[in-house]
Amino acid sequence: MASKSTSGLSLSNTDDCGSSSGAFQRKRPAEGSSGKAKAVPKVDHDFEDLAKVTPSSNAAVNGVLLDLSPMKRSKNDGPYFEGHIVDNSKRQLRFVGFSASQHASISALKTEEEPVAILGCQVKQTASKDMEILMSNSAVVEHSPRKFDSQQCIQAEAECSPLEMLQQAFLFQRFTTKAKVVRIHDAIQVAGGKLKQEIVIADSSATATLTLWETDVGAVKLDGTYCFSNLVVKTFQGKKELSAPQDATITTAEDISDVAEEADSAHDDDPTHHMDNIAIIGVPVFSSYTSCIKCKSKVDAKTSKIGYCTKCSLPQRLDKCKKQLSAKLIYSSKYSRMQHRKDCTHLAHNWQK
Repeated sequence: MASKSTSGLSLSNTDDCGSSSGAFQRKRPAEGSSGKAKAVPKVDHDFEDLAKVTPSSNAAVNGVLLDLSPMKRSKNDGPYFEGHIVDNSKRQLRFVGFSASQHASISALKTEEEPVAILGCQVKQTASKDMEILMSNSAVVEHSPRKFDSQQCIQAEAECSPLEMLQQAFLFQRFTTKAKVVRIHDAIQVAGGKLKQEIVIADSSATATLTLWETDVGAVKLDGTYCFSNLVVKTFQGKKELSAPQDATITTAEDISDVAEEADSAHDDDPTHHMDNIAIIGVPVFSSYTSCIKCKSKVDAKTSKIGYCTKCSLPQRLDKCKKQLSAKLIYSSKYSRMQHRKDCTHLAHNWQK
């Protein structure tokens, strides 16, 4: 890939960890989507590669874009976007931003298949000890002056990885693997109305829990072997698991004859992840409410026809709302840790009518 000419860097006091203890400046200011020149921030750490990234309140990172989400809304209704970058070290890092102009700049670089530099960003350590890039509104996005073999970086991430590598993967890293389906749990509907299904997959090296969502639910068969591409690494109770986002793909593959035995799942401590193995023996609390057509929260009726959401305050016609039924359950489980009858302290099911 041809490299664009870009003004150089002035670095100072580079330490053994690949970061610069002094500030650096670029001669050419970056331009936002509006075309107006934006001041390039001075940074405290310019990391040599993503494998050497450490927490910093003011850093510069460079890499090849793997993916970029559209602008989305958070639970608090704030705008944000996310994506992942990778470099020659093969390490992936997730980045999160909140500015539409930053999103436009990154999107343009992705379209042109050019490497990206994020200047003046914050690097934080997540609960799983991985690094994550946070972009404040003052952060600058521009074409990276560093050279990357973009195709090699992306292709390496697309290659199938054995499941034994999952526990060494970074949180939110994309993960592609070939595995056999050794267990399928019943699909359930979770908060917000999404359909969710947990399955267990295995290859010759290890097993892993994979969560399927919406259209992927029911897409696999027990004992079938598939290539699962572009999965996302998540954690549950300190153990790495996999989740299939909207851009994940599942295709049939040549059968794997020998697979690892399934280990005890962290979900075994939570019986609501195994509703097919639970006997409901009592319903001490049962309630119903009218739910908001937007956020599914409770709606209070103001008149016989109009109500207002208690969370988002949206006015709405009551005849367009759905009735939510919830129950507090007493259950018994066949799992050894859950042999005694216990009171279910949270909602195990939501029904709609």
